[in-house]
Amino acid sequence: MTGKLLFVHGTGVRDVSASVRNIKDGVEKVLGWGAEQVHAVEWGKAVGPQPLDIGPALPPEDTRGEGLEDEDPAALWDLLLADPYAELRILAEVPAPAMGGGDDLGLEEDLASVVLSARLKDLTLDDETLATAGLSRAAVNEARDELAEANMLAQAADRIGDPDDGDLVTATADALVAIALAPGVDLPAESEEPEPRALYDGAAREALVQAIEQQLSPTMGLGGALMRRIVGPIATRMAMRKRVTYMKPLSDFIRDVAFYIQRGEQVRGYLASELRQHGTGEPVVLLGHSLGGIAAVDLLADPTVMSGPDPLNVDLLVTVGSQAPYLYLLDALSSLSPRSPNRVQPFSPWLNIYNREDLLSFCAEGVFVNAAGVHDEPVDADVPFPMSHSAYWTVDRTYELIREQLRR
Repeated sequence: MTGKLLFVHGTGVRDVSASVRNIKDGVEKVLGWGAEQVHAVEWGKAVGPQPLDIGPALPPEDTRGEGLEDEDPAALWDLLLADPYAELRILAEVPAPAMGGGDDLGLEEDLASVVLSARLKDLTLDDETLATAGLSRAAVNEARDELAEANMLAQAADRIGDPDDGDLVTATADALVAIALAPGVDLPAESEEPEPRALYDGAAREALVQAIEQQLSPTMGLGGALMRRIVGPIATRMAMRKRVTYMKPLSDFIRDVAFYIQRGEQVRGYLASELRQHGTGEPVVLLGHSLGGIAAVDLLADPTVMSGPDPLNVDLLVTVGSQAPYLYLLDALSSLSPRSPNRVQPFSPWLNIYNREDLLSFCAEGVFVNAAGVHDEPVDADVPFPMSHSAYWTVDRTYELIREQLRR
């Protein structure tokens, strides 16, 4: 087979050697093509923006206090809203003597989990507390009932052995509040349901936690002392690392997309010239990653390019981790517009590969519903974002999907 695969890199990439090496390995393994049949279209070096260092623009780390033992409530609640049982999970694993309790209740006494669960089921907050938090009684009761039956609560309580232990009571109250608030994080923008005030007001959230603690154990010990020393630094480090980790790819994406919107003609022109020079043989696969996929979709939908006397030779368009459907909905593409009376259709066959863990990948089928030959296919590399955005090349399924599409 004399085909050619042209790889168009994505955002923030100036050295494509690692990606190209992985692509060549995958193409050889699955498609049976030689390394010479893969060509990298390095538009970033040729016409792209300069590398970006976002470090100077990020706020400095908080230097209040004396170090890792300081609690960062924002980081802690970022963790709890993602995993309401985080503190209870840790308590279930901490050696009981370290907590000052133990598994030494007499047979005539109820287990700590039974006592705490019963207290939860009896918990009733007053109207003023609910109003301050911006939560309905139904929402709190639903969270309360879920937590009361949770295995993780039982494991933590029985591990500690004392239903009035301060760390256990605080972790339980935190979990209840996090469960009640979590649905508000994902409310759609058009939702008419009000967002809980406690999501945005730390004082209101803490007042809610304290009200729950008071009902669960009016005589509890010092609340949260050990838990804050354990979870606080972990959450803070996670939050800082997440910000830097997330901001780098997102900043690269924003920077390159802004450049493309302003100077996309240069990128498409360079891509077209590379296709004319290297897009020989049959079949020709144009593989675009991230912004490279945007440029590929935009170029191949241009009727002046594809319907002229010398159309580009492409047999299959493949996009991976691409934002082309998203930019189409924003009406930010040059050749495709949702407002166009002629409704120019995208090139087909178009295989759009996405990863649910890749925050910068979007689906195309549901956007271009009237276009024949547009197919979405998922892959999973079992890695989180942002690594997931570049993990397509190490997954055999990516190349298997290309092979399947070429055989149709």
